[in-house]
Amino acid sequence: MLRSLSLISALSLLNAVFPFLLLPILTFHLTVDEFGSLVILETFMAILVPFVQFSVAGLIVEYFKLSKSDFRLYITNSLLLVIPAFIFFEIMVFLSSEFISNQFGLHRTWFLMLPVIILLNVCIQALVTVYQCKKKYKFYSIFLLGPNVLTFMLTIFFLFFVDLGWQSKLFGIVISFSIFAVVSILFLIKEIDIDWKIDFSVILSNLRFTLPIIPHSVAAGLYFMADRLFLSELLGNASVAIYAAGMQLALVMSVVQNSVSKAWTPFVMEYLKKCGSGDKSFSCGYNELYRFMLLGCLVVMGLGVVIAFAIYLSVDYILPAGYEQSKYLGMMLVGGFCLLGFYKVYSPLLWYHKRTGSLSKVTIVVFFINLALNAVFIPEFGVYGACYATIISLFFQFAFTQVLVFRIVKNHLRELEYAA
Repeated sequence: MLRSLSLISALSLLNAVFPFLLLPILTFHLTVDEFGSLVILETFMAILVPFVQFSVAGLIVEYFKLSKSDFRLYITNSLLLVIPAFIFFEIMVFLSSEFISNQFGLHRTWFLMLPVIILLNVCIQALVTVYQCKKKYKFYSIFLLGPNVLTFMLTIFFLFFVDLGWQSKLFGIVISFSIFAVVSILFLIKEIDIDWKIDFSVILSNLRFTLPIIPHSVAAGLYFMADRLFLSELLGNASVAIYAAGMQLALVMSVVQNSVSKAWTPFVMEYLKKCGSGDKSFSCGYNELYRFMLLGCLVVMGLGVVIAFAIYLSVDYILPAGYEQSKYLGMMLVGGFCLLGFYKVYSPLLWYHKRTGSLSKVTIVVFFINLALNAVFIPEFGVYGACYATIISLFFQFAFTQVLVFRIVKNHLRELEYAA
């Protein structure tokens, strides 16, 4: 477990280095408004992601529950489900493109390309998930790091040698993802012997698990992105750029907790599977998991302090003049991402027990809390108001999820006791 946690966490951290390295390059060579427009486009892409790739959300869970042949059928039908989702939301994006482009000052063509970029990424992430579950870390690292490495190199090329300005990163993403998506499909066919057979019972099983996740994923994405839309509408895209720069600094903490989560979730699934098979009782298993959870939260908290201090010391050398507020926004948002890390330590138990509907309810409630806080705090405190709203919302998400996990575990142990 420790080797997997360390390796996956290290690779995820390395993967996040390239977007972070682009931050000072883009902020120095783009105007504040240009950088703000790029951030808004990326915001809409993040909102669309859970809609287009919802069907692959359960791959890690099902890998540890299904036989090899059943999993092969499951991943095949999961990928096939992405196609109608992509077509539907591409149409929705097309119909809304003129209004949204005018409202937020976006480039319409690039707005129309967002579902295409997400579709390409689905192919890559499906293969990355398979390699992670099979513990083939050499190939996992290639397909995890490759797209971002190539995007970084192409962005630099287009920015300095072709002079594409704010579009440089977008061209880099499209070309990089296109190459890796094609290669990923070929490797995926070889890795699990995909036969593209449609099985409606598998599709229904997939939908029963993944559809309740959509409200959760959308609401989670929106309460990270709604603040930028509020800022754009109330204060302009320049304020979005300042807030996004602070968020990018804090994303170092986000990457740390997300890296741990990527290794932690498969471990929890495999661990509870062993408990269910009789190797260890669920009662002992849950108690041991709680100790791991407490340790994980303490580690996340300690790393948060270190990262916040590092931001304070280094940000003046990373960002140009005009981004002074980003330093303090970044330091505060590190605390928010610590809370998100706590939440991700507990939430895999809900995934294991397939309580995705309950998870969605929590996220939707927190999303509306976030909307209300943004509406109140941004007019009063400006960009700092968005920061306050995010931190408070993440606290509520962690607190509600923790209560829900304890309740589900208690009920599960009671059911096992009655069955005995």
